[in-house]
Amino acid sequence: MAKTVATTLESARASLNEWDCGPINISVCASLSDHTLKTINFTQTIGHGKQVPREEKRDDDNCFWLNHDWNINTPEFRFKVVIPYFIGAAWETGFRICAGWEAKSSCIVFRCIRSRKNDPNKNRESHL
Repeated sequence: MAKTVATTLESARASLNEWDCGPINISVCASLSDHTLKTINFTQTIGHGKQVPREEKRDDDNCFWLNHDWNINTPEFRFKVVIPYFIGAAWETGFRICAGWEAKSSCIVFRCIRSRKNDPNKNRESHL
C-alpha cells in the first residue's frame, strides 16, 4: 500500500512539470512596412533557447512587429501598455507570464512564472 501511495505522489509531482496551454493569440502587423493586423500564437515564439535577434539583424523573417500605433519606445509605455497587453493575453488562456526590459538586448523578455519558479532539483531536495 505504501509503495502505491508513494508511486502515485511521485507521478502527481512529475505531472506538475508539464501542462497544456491553449494559444495565446496576439495581434501584430503583417510586416514592418505593412500595418495590416494579423493574429499569431505567441506561445510559438517563446521557450527555452529562443533568443532575440541582434538589433541590426531584426527583419520580417525573424521578428513580429507590434501595432504601428504602439511605435513608442519609452519605459513608461512599455510597462503601462505593451507588457500588460501580453500578460492579459496569456491570462485569458490560463497562463501566467512576467516580463521585464532587457537593456543588453533592447527588448522585453517574457518568462513563464511557473517555469521560472520551478527547479526540479531543488524540489527533489526539499521533498526528501
